[in-house]
Amino acid sequence: MRRFERRGSGSRLGWTAVVVVVAVCGCGSGSPPREARCDQPGLKAAFEACTATKEPESCRAAGGAWIRAGMAGIESCDCPTGQEGCACTRSGHCLAGCYARMRHTERPQDACNGVTHGLCGASSASGSGCMCEFGSTGRADGRCAD
Repeated sequence: MRRFERRGSGSRLGWTAVVVVVAVCGCGSGSPPREARCDQPGLKAAFEACTATKEPESCRAAGGAWIRAGMAGIESCDCPTGQEGCACTRSGHCLAGCYARMRHTERPQDACNGVTHGLCGASSASGSGCMCEFGSTGRADGRCAD
């Protein structure tokens, strides 16, 4: 990281650099910064095309993996979102949900209290296990799914 120092009254480079960094990263805004790769226009179309497939061959051709999911072993296409590791605060930020780890608490119903940030699911099969899931309003609620 390059440091800028203020030298004399005529130099404004240091203050300009600080303003630019804060404006670009969104630091202090209360939300984690989003990487440009997380919102690429083609991600949604590719994900929707993949999840619409009903056969193993078309699933693989669309970039997915044909899997048996859950305790029932239902076959489906597991499609990558391209958003793995992208920061989120509500479900609408992600193609396959916004999740965070549950905190360890004495009362299980309090495990998501105070959880404000999560990560986008890596694929359409994301969301198994116990975790905090963010809704459209940004509230995180605990859930367990297979």
